[in-house]
Amino acid sequence: MEPVTWAFIGTIVGALSSIATTSIVNWNNFRIQQSNKLEDRKERSRAFQRETALELQNELIEYMRCHSLSRTEDQFNFVKTGKWGSPLPVELDGRFRISSAKTAVLIERISDDKLRINLKDLKRNSTNCMFAKSIRESDEHDTLTIDSFSKANEMLGVVLRKNY
Repeated sequence: MEPVTWAFIGTIVGALSSIATTSIVNWNNFRIQQSNKLEDRKERSRAFQRETALELQNELIEYMRCHSLSRTEDQFNFVKTGKWGSPLPVELDGRFRISSAKTAVLIERISDDKLRINLKDLKRNSTNCMFAKSIRESDEHDTLTIDSFSKANEMLGVVLRKNY
């Protein structure tokens, strides 16, 4: 073969190897970028869950404080009037409603299904306690509320540790 033919073949082989090298480098860069995007998304999700859990812990304390104050108010009114289930003072009722709304929003942001179910049970038991027809019924729901609160705190701790 003539030298021109060899030069032409060499040029073609060089160009093909350059194209292949560029393709491989680009493909690897693409995979690295996709991996970085996925890791970034996972980290943002963990941060969101962490912040939500921390905010929920604080709001649950306020919610349970309102629950306890409401129970105390009901017990005080029962001693005074002999009737169970008197309306709450306006300020306490408003405070309880705001806390209930905040916890409801935060509960829906929790990605852990078991924790979310437990938190909904807590709220349901607390609500049932508030609308109980007797002191005995209220006591039963109060016990369930306190148990759910203890479990929720433990589960929130697990979620927080998992997301750090």
